[in-house]
Amino acid sequence: MNRELTAEILRRQPDAVFARTGHHNEDGEKSLADFVVSYADHLDRHMGFIRQKRALLGKPLEEAPRAEELAES
Repeated sequence: MNRELTAEILRRQPDAVFARTGHHNEDGEKSLADFVVSYADHLDRHMGFIRQKRALLGKPLEEAPRAEELAES
């Protein structure tokens, strides 16, 4: 539910908001767009790990669109 709410908030923002920057304690200055891409990629990696483990258990998950595919739509 938190991801859905966050996604809804981000969808309502004007493009200029995504150019704003903040300071990441390890990566330095990053824009909101950078954070969103990084977060989506991070989730894709976790989902890949989960799919692999489920497949090995004989309980595969249905494929869902990756973050990059959703961004294109």
